[in-house]
Amino acid sequence: MNLTLHAQTRLEQRGISPIIIDWLEQYGAIEPQNGSELIYFNQLSLKKLASYTGGISNKIDKLKSIYLVRGNNGKIITTGYREESIKRK
Repeated sequence: MNLTLHAQTRLEQRGISPIIIDWLEQYGAIEPQNGSELIYFNQLSLKKLASYTGGISNKIDKLKSIYLVRGNNGKIITTGYREESIKRK
């Protein structure tokens, strides 16, 4: 994982496992956001992930709300839990 110091701090503060970040990067939906990318799980990506994990990922309730922001340099800028729907531009 290519994390900024800020992203590493947020992972620890929010209790987000590095494996979930890997899953987001592999299976997450990508939404362009002002020179960066918002990556999150939508219904299709959750189905693909469930197929990959044999359904284990379906037991993790918070997966639907976890997101990350990746800069145009490829580094993960921050991670968190969505409380609102995605704003599309």
